[in-house]
Amino acid sequence: MISALKSYWNYGKTISSVEITSVDGAEWLFGFAAKKRKDEFEDLDFIASDSFSGLGEKLGKNRHIYLMINTDKVLIKALPHNSNVQNLVSQAFPDLSYSEFYYDVHQVGDQSYISICRKDDVLNILDQAEKEGLNVIGFQLGFSSLVKILPNLNDGRVVSSRHQFEISNGKIISFSSISDPWESYQID
Repeated sequence: MISALKSYWNYGKTISSVEITSVDGAEWLFGFAAKKRKDEFEDLDFIASDSFSGLGEKLGKNRHIYLMINTDKVLIKALPHNSNVQNLVSQAFPDLSYSEFYYDVHQVGDQSYISICRKDDVLNILDQAEKEGLNVIGFQLGFSSLVKILPNLNDGRVVSSRHQFEISNGKIISFSSISDPWESYQID
């Protein structure tokens, strides 16, 4: 009860999440907002904008958001899993300067996915959000949001704004960059 009250006090009852991604060389923001009532989400609102100012107008000022950064400035590599994160990052990106890059590592089955982005680029994105009254409470790099929902996905192909994935038994079998993010899909 106390943790729920503390969360409400700090962040309110509306939960917002935003992905910034690259589409045709331009950055786009895709987000959603939902109200949490009685352990359920209601009033889902899906939002797309080409700028943080447009997103701020749609979400409202002083909104807390969780941000996924998946632009063309984020590099991702897959390696066999290793419990030592520093070794994984060094193996994926030799001679990486840790003072100049943020990194994110996610394990899926026996694979690890390492995402990196320059700190200057991340800080620039966070500054843009702050100028529009959006309070970023956390961020992740790459396709980390997909990793969290893998157990709920059916086997087959999944396409995001920048990548195509082959999924089997709750694991990513392969992934590749896509050239046409506006491809149409039939949903049964």
